[in-house]
Amino acid sequence: MICFAALGLGIVAWFAGFRGWTVNGSVLVWCLGLFTLLIVCCAIPALLIGLTGTQRAALALVAVANVTAISFTGFTYPLYSMTTAAKVWSAIVPFHYFYEIQQQQWNIGTPFSVSVGPLAVLWGVYIAIPLAIAIPLLAKRCRDPEGWGER
Repeated sequence: MICFAALGLGIVAWFAGFRGWTVNGSVLVWCLGLFTLLIVCCAIPALLIGLTGTQRAALALVAVANVTAISFTGFTYPLYSMTTAAKVWSAIVPFHYFYEIQQQQWNIGTPFSVSVGPLAVLWGVYIAIPLAIAIPLLAKRCRDPEGWGER
């Protein structure tokens, strides 16, 4: 996670610092959004490993969500042009909420109070709830040697 955070900060430094791209909002709020997304990317697999008991199955499920994430965030194709099913999937994928923060802070320059909504969704729905479920499941699995190394 530290490596990805450093990579993200390096990219921001490259674009905003070296390349001179204008950040209309707060880089700190954008960084908070990035760190939140990185925590989400740890919490959801933890939940799936706790539920399935196998890292292979959990990573396969995460791959399905992450591969489709960029297409359904509204970044590459506008949300208002999507079908209802695509809009529902967009609302399920956590990258959508990070993209809102990115748009608000990098392009639009909205105040922090506007970005609290997407941050709250990420922290509540994609971090707190998954970890509240995952931690007891993982603790139980760690104490049960019968399930260690199962395929």
